[in-house]
Formats: sequence, structure tokens, C-alpha cells
Amino acid sequence: MVEALKGLKEAEMLINRKYSEVPVPPTNDQLKIVGSSVNPEVKDEGKLIPDIPKELDKPRRSRSRSRSRSRERSRRMRSRSRSRSRSDYYRYAHRRDRDRERDRDRDRERERERDRERERRHKERYERELEREHEMMRERERERERRRRESRSRSSSRRKRYSDRERDHYRR
Repeated sequence: MVEALKGLKEAEMLINRKYSEVPVPPTNDQLKIVGSSVNPEVKDEGKLIPDIPKELDKPRRSRSRSRSRSRERSRRMRSRSRSRSRSDYYRYAHRRDRDRERDRDRDRERERERDRERERRHKERYERELEREHEMMRERERERERRRRESRSRSSSRRKRYSDRERDHYRR
């Protein structure tokens, strides 16, 4: 803020110097309205920076010449660069599109391969699980069969025993 004020004050001094051609040392710290405070004969309606007269504008070349020259230059540039750069650009664009397409295809193929791999692993895991289940079921079945056989043999022996006893009993 303070720096901005200082800058403003310096600008004001420069403008005042230009108008009065007498260097004015800054006296008080108030912002002045340019023209009215230092130069009493310059009365601008309370403008901070007065209009600068036209003599300060830089002299310009005649327009027609510069325009035709610039047109000519641009035409020359265009004719020189068009054929090469346009073909280069098309070549570049074509190559870029082809590369993009190839990358896209490669990515797609990689995705497909990954999916196939995942599917295969999943299938293998599933088959292993199924095999384990079958194995367990077979094991259970064998166990059941064994128990049945044992119980049958036991019961048959028991029957035999009982039948023998009964026979003995009846014989007596």
C-alpha cells in the first residue's frame, strides 16, 4: 500500500516536471490533484492524470506500404512452409493415430489375456475345490460302508451267539 502510494507520488512528480519543467521536491504527504496544485494555469476538471498532447505520439509509417509488405511477407512464409509442414503434419497425425490405435489394441489384448488368465485360475481353483469335495464325500461313503460292514458282522456274530444260546437253551 505504502509502496503504491510512493509510486503514485513519483509518477505525479514526473508528470508535474514535464508540465512545469521545474523539478518540484515533494513537500507534504498529501496526494495532490495534478495540474491544479503546482500549475495554477492548467485547470483540468479534477483529473488525476491530465491528457498528454498528441505531439508525443510516435510518427507512424504510411499504412498502405506496411500493410502490403506484411501481406507479402506472410504470403512468402506461407508458400515456403506450407508444402513441407502440412505434409509433415499429416504424416505426424497419421503416425500418431496409428500409434494410438496400436497402443489401444495392445491394451485390449493385454486385458483379454488377463481375463483369460483369471478365468483359468478361477476354473482350476473351482475344479480343485470340487475334487476335494468329491474326495471327502467318497471318504465319508467309505467310512459309512466300513461301519455298516463292521456293525453287520458284529450283529451277525451276536445273532449267531444268541441263536446258539437259544438252541442250547432249547436243548436242555
